[in-house]
Amino acid sequence: MPGYLQLLALTSVYTFKKEAINIAIYEVHTGRRKDVTNIFERPVYKSGIMKYRQPAYSVIQKEYIAKEVLEAEATEFDCPLDFVDIYIHLPEYPRLHLPAQKQNVSLAIRLANAYLGIYNDELSPDDIILGTSRDSHDWALDIFDSEVRLSHTFRELRRVLIFGHESVHNTRDLIATIIRSYEEHNSRFDLVILSPYKRYGISIHQSSSDSCNTLLGPLQPLISIANLTSVIKMAIEKWDQEVVYTLVTGSTYLVGEALGYLQTGLDGTSHDYSI
Repeated sequence: MPGYLQLLALTSVYTFKKEAINIAIYEVHTGRRKDVTNIFERPVYKSGIMKYRQPAYSVIQKEYIAKEVLEAEATEFDCPLDFVDIYIHLPEYPRLHLPAQKQNVSLAIRLANAYLGIYNDELSPDDIILGTSRDSHDWALDIFDSEVRLSHTFRELRRVLIFGHESVHNTRDLIATIIRSYEEHNSRFDLVILSPYKRYGISIHQSSSDSCNTLLGPLQPLISIANLTSVIKMAIEKWDQEVVYTLVTGSTYLVGEALGYLQTGLDGTSHDYSI
């Protein structure tokens, strides 16, 4: 039985094939040999997990050690390695202002042009403007794959933090990152909710909820709710507004379950929540 992320990847392959999608760009999962994207035996381009003599792409690595690791991997597999800087003609949009966002978009542009280059073509300025202007997400879903990535989420306005985490990562370190980023960016949550989530059909809650309450103390008001459905209902109904800016973070399973509720509705019927 595949894990949750592996299942999502396999499902997406089936869906994209059924919908006759011509090009698919996948984000590397955990990286290297056990990455879920290794199901693609012959990708046209692949970065993060380098294949023999296949071009590899990365955003600019400011840390010398990270850059050195990628270069060593590229040398071992004889891969042309391209470090992609922020695209100089990137349109200015309010939702596209964080360095990490600009880096990701610039990398996507470079990947698309690498493929189109096979046919002596490239993205036009109008293509890029159209593609970058279609962002309409009013909520944020994130998982703890790095402290750096998590800290970036606190640069945006959030009213509610929904947190659930119990896995191989150190929960104490994750909470410390949240607190530090919260203070550095002078953020303020109106409400912090400790939430359970389901992993392989089993309900998971913080085994050390008292400890979580203590560590998350600076983020008051802090409450713990018994099930995720009640958590989301409370976040939506508390302010009686069309949009409630909410950060859902911690476990991948919590994020996935929350996304499912947002897409299908809390009662199982189709509903479009803006959260």
